[in-house]
Order: sequence, then C-alpha cells, then structure tokens
Amino acid sequence: MKGLFFIAVSIFISHATLGQGHLSNTLGLSADMLLASKNRSIADIVTDEFTSYSYYETGELKSVKPISDGKLEGELLSFYRDGSLRRREFFENGESIGGICFDIEGNVSTYEPFMTYAQLRGNLEVTAFVDMHHDFIFRTKKSLDINELKVVLKINQKGKMVGYEFLTKVDNGTRERLSYVLRQMTDWYPAIEEGVQVPMEYELTIR
Repeated sequence: MKGLFFIAVSIFISHATLGQGHLSNTLGLSADMLLASKNRSIADIVTDEFTSYSYYETGELKSVKPISDGKLEGELLSFYRDGSLRRREFFENGESIGGICFDIEGNVSTYEPFMTYAQLRGNLEVTAFVDMHHDFIFRTKKSLDINELKVVLKINQKGKMVGYEFLTKVDNGTRERLSYVLRQMTDWYPAIEEGVQVPMEYELTIR
C-alpha cells in the first residue's frame, strides 16, 4: 500500500464573535478561559515545559510552541516585541481547538490562524504527485522490498525546495529515482506563521 504522511497537519478553524474581535473555538472553550490570558507575561511561562521557542531577530521571545511527535499539542503562546501577549491558542493532535488574539494594546483582535502550512503549487496535492511516479520509484526488486521510505523536504520562506534528506537507508538506484521525482515538483506556497513567510520541513513517508 502506498501513501504519504506529513508531519504538518491542517488546522480547522471556526469563529465566534467576541466584542470587536474574534476567537476561534471548536470545542466550546469558554471566553473567560481564553481571556484569562490577557494579563499574562513572558515571566509567567518561563518555567513551563515547552518544546520549541522562537525569537525575533533582535532576540526577544516570539512564540512558545508545545510540540509532541512533530505536532502542536497543548497551549501555544506568542508575543509582541515588547513582551505583551499576542496570541493564546490550544492544540490537540496538531489541530486548533480554541484561540484568541490581542492587539499591541491588549484588546481582543480579529483571530487569524497561527500557521498556514506550505502547499505544493498547481492542481495536485503532494500525495497525488508522488503516487503518479510510484511505479517509477519502485521499479526494481530492491526497491519493492522497501516497506517504508521516509524523506524530509526542506521548503524555504520563498516556497522553494532547497534540499531534502533521506531518513531511510535505500539502495542508490531508488535514491536516484526518488531524487529525480522530487526535483520535478513545482514550487510551493510558503508556510506562513503569524503573517510572516517562514521555512518549513515536511517528513514524507512513502509506502
């Protein structure tokens, strides 16, 4: 059976009006619970066990992302450069289950998804693109003996694939054929995090 698995997963959003702004709420998280974060500061979260921290180029903390098994899991916080809270959002298994955004003055602002993941340009999803070439990639007995093939694609902030890394040990022929297929891909729509284009890695599992 052939297929493709992405570390990055889609986020499904629904909106509820709150004052002049919006919050995202898919599992009935209370407005009080989300708004309780309004006066939180960086000092409140430095002892929490988060996995991933990102920073502005000038060194200020930008976001704290809880990641488990390559997916967002738990409470995500992001901050403006002055340390004031920009977003509080909750994730389960990579999907947003509720979030709220604030402007620089601490008022509730229009909710926008934290991240939009990179997508292949054109009419084909990456799964369909790879499936089109499955017989070419696995054309030899050695390649047919491979149960699972993992590759990480590295997409830069301009939507260009700038490299890839094989996580599975394969014979040279299979490696060369898959490398050829990957080079035939179109450019990507870049990933966007908090309104800024960012680089992203995809882990592909091909069976």
